[in-house]
This record gives sequence, structure tokens and C-alpha cells, in this order.
Amino acid sequence: MEQSAGRATPLRPRAPRAPEGGSPTFPVPDRVLAHCSCARQLPVRDTHGMAISILVVEDDAFTRVTLAESLRSQGVDVVVATDLASEALEVAQARPLHAAFLDLHLGAGPTGIDLALALRRLHPRIGIVLLTTFDDPRLLSPTLPEPPRGTQYVTKRSVSGIDRLIAALRDAIDAAAGRTLSGGRGSPLGGGPLDVLTGTQMETLRLVASGLSNGEIARRRGVSEGSVEATITRLSRALDVAPTSSRNQRVHMAQVYFRSIGMPIDATDDA
Repeated sequence: MEQSAGRATPLRPRAPRAPEGGSPTFPVPDRVLAHCSCARQLPVRDTHGMAISILVVEDDAFTRVTLAESLRSQGVDVVVATDLASEALEVAQARPLHAAFLDLHLGAGPTGIDLALALRRLHPRIGIVLLTTFDDPRLLSPTLPEPPRGTQYVTKRSVSGIDRLIAALRDAIDAAAGRTLSGGRGSPLGGGPLDVLTGTQMETLRLVASGLSNGEIARRRGVSEGSVEATITRLSRALDVAPTSSRNQRVHMAQVYFRSIGMPIDATDDA
């Protein structure tokens, strides 16, 4: 209540004042913050108590900005967030870094693994987290080089909150330093449903998903049709997609492939 001319008048709510050039800011009551897990999150520090300094390299602008700001909100020092591998390397040459979040597929040019290898040459103990829509990096290219030791592999659709990314960050730094992992679910490369497949089986799966016949797959791989048929048989066993009277084996294999590269597939679409 306000006092005016000897009588009480009701307080009128006032709209929050917007910062110059920005949107209104709304203070959050302490009682709300007390129950917010993000408010209790301590800044991410290294073993010497220093804020962890990282790079973010992601070619999708929305993902890049969201990731960088989410990490900054947890006390992580995001030195640069860019879509350019060259810019990331320039920064890495100029200062020490603890880790890097790298998109596996950066478009034309070097991949996230190529950049990771270059960063590890500059900083032998830098932690690497690869972010991707692919369940297995070989789905991007069967000729990808091996990633640096201790690389953590996180599929974007598995991330439901910042805790997942912070855990992967800690695990990447610990793995690069040779320390025991925290078990934070930022898993090393592999461990996915396609991890059991050989390189030949992975490439055959990709070609089957492309709709090619056994004859065309044989021509492209430089082998006989019998060899392709044998590979598909082993592939179907590994993926547990044996043909049935109600399911087309090749269509189901294609669905496994498309799900593994992040494309949602309706299970009722089986032919």
C-alpha cells in the first residue's frame, strides 16, 4: 500500500523496465532458485580451480549459440564458438585450452575428427567431445581416420539437458589426461547399435539403404554378387533383421540406417 494525502491507496503493478535495446528482465525469487538444480550447479573447474576453457565448433548456427550459452551458464569459459575449423585452430595456437566440442560433420572440408586430430597435435591433453546426429562415425564416411584417444561421442538427440554435456566434457578431459572416467554418459566412440558391424558391413548397409541392387553393390565394391549376398546375410544377423512374411528385410535394414543418421522413421512403413 502507498500512503497518499493521509490515506492508503493500492499499489499498482509496474511492468519491469527493459534494458536499453533489450527485452524486459524478470527477477526470479530466491525461493524458486533454491529448488532449481541449475542454480546449485557449481562452475566447472579444472584440478587447479581454474575455469575450464573450451572451443565450440558447430556449423548449425542455432545449435552453436544454444550450446555455447548453455555451457557459459555453467561457468565454462567458451573462448570461441564458430563454424570454421580455421578459426578454431587460430585460437588454439594462441592460448591453452582444456577441451573442444566439435560437430562431426562440418560440411565441405575437414570433419570434426580431422579438427580433433589437429587440436590434439597442438594440445596433447585437450579433451574432445564429438557431437553428431550419427550413431556411428563410419556412417558419415567409411574412410574416416581414428579419432584421438579418449574422444567422447555424443549423439545430439540423446542430449536432454546440460548435465549430459557437462558429464561428457569432464569425461573427455579426464580421458585425455589418462584419468578414470566419471561415468557421466559421455561415452567413448562406439557402443552404439552399429558398433558390432565391420567396415564392409557398414558400407553395404549404406548402399542397401540407397536402394541399390546386389548387382550394383557388387559393381561398386568390386566383388561378386555372391560376396554381397553373404555380407547381407551376416549383416541381417548382426542387426537382427531376418526376413519374415510380414517384413521386407531390405526395407527394414534401410530403416535401421536412417534412424542411425538421425532421421525419424515410422516403424509402420515396413513394406
